[in-house]
Amino acid sequence: MESVQRKERRSSSRQYHRKSRNGCVPCRRRRVKCNLQPPICANCFRRKELCSYSSQDARELSPLAAARLQGEISSGSSDVGSSSNGLENPRHMESNMDLWVLYGSGSLLGAWQRVLELDTTSPLIQIMEETFLLSLLPDVERRVFAHEFSRLASDFEYVQRTFTALYELHEWSLSTSCTNLYASAYRHHIEASVMFRHTQPGINGSNWMAALMFGIGVIVFQFANSLKTPDMIDTCLELLYALRGSSKLAMELAPYLRTSSIMLLTQPHSHPSNFHMDKATLNMLACLDSLSYSEDTTDETKRACLQSVKALREWTNEVKGYPRNWRQFIDWPAAVSEQYLTALSQRHSTSLVIFVYWCAIMNRCPKRWYMIGWASRAATVAMRHLGEEWDEVLEIPRALLASEPENTPIRSLEDTPI
Repeated sequence: MESVQRKERRSSSRQYHRKSRNGCVPCRRRRVKCNLQPPICANCFRRKELCSYSSQDARELSPLAAARLQGEISSGSSDVGSSSNGLENPRHMESNMDLWVLYGSGSLLGAWQRVLELDTTSPLIQIMEETFLLSLLPDVERRVFAHEFSRLASDFEYVQRTFTALYELHEWSLSTSCTNLYASAYRHHIEASVMFRHTQPGINGSNWMAALMFGIGVIVFQFANSLKTPDMIDTCLELLYALRGSSKLAMELAPYLRTSSIMLLTQPHSHPSNFHMDKATLNMLACLDSLSYSEDTTDETKRACLQSVKALREWTNEVKGYPRNWRQFIDWPAAVSEQYLTALSQRHSTSLVIFVYWCAIMNRCPKRWYMIGWASRAATVAMRHLGEEWDEVLEIPRALLASEPENTPIRSLEDTPI
């Protein structure tokens, strides 16, 4: 009897309370300090629990926490209170039931239909939709992809870390004075990379889309990181190597992308109507044939530059002057040789001009927070190392860099996140 009474006294001391008005529900219940770190606080992350926040306007739910619950629902769990977290507290079960009402539709789109109809959409959800170009898709297809992304965040820890890193980097890009956000984003980025290398057994039918999200996340992180870093050729090279390194993963993913049922949604719109390159792009390609080489250019460097010009011409024709998806972003860096990248690192004039031409075309890609202004900055960095003798050759790419509108017109669903 005394043992039962002691247990009752201990349990009563941990009753739900509101001592910390802004803390998440689990932290308030445990009487521990919440670090208020979106999208999931440190305590809930460590305990692998659902995390929620309350604000002056409305109570917001962590999208990644909701994603974990949605993963349990999708796997066939009908008893929300009996999750693997062992959350048997009636109040926590009530919170879970609230999430069930929010996310528990049986249709493919139901989980996100309700989220998008809320007055206040979670900041992370908004940022991820923009980051992965979901906003370029029609409403139905966008919701299907968003639903799938939510499931991936619940099933794969490296996807969760990737999303968290990008969210924090986005917030840091808005206010670089928050150096702790950058440090946290970089830490989550490294954690995602380590987890991917050590937990990924190989690309298969069950994990290919998670690997795709990770691969795209790495590219986004490199683009975003370069927005606030010093303007140097070395910074541009880091991004080129990151894009180049993604090509192997892209090739492994290609068979799954072609046969995926979810990708069939884009098929009716995947081929735009006959679209011809504009005159400026055609003139720029013609200028590539007239590039000259300094007397000290070695045969190896000249061959590397000629090969990169050929690859650039083929790539520009393939994308019709407008890169629209992630595969197209990495195609040219993947096609150039190590010798060309070496020449670029040594500030070889012709290699710099070729890089500027690529930047001029990349400046036309869909504008998102992590790429706005990047191509223009990178081209400017390269042109600083070029003398006046290159002004005529650079006239067209300079015009393209200066005249492109902030938002490139969307022509079809080929402008998709994949």
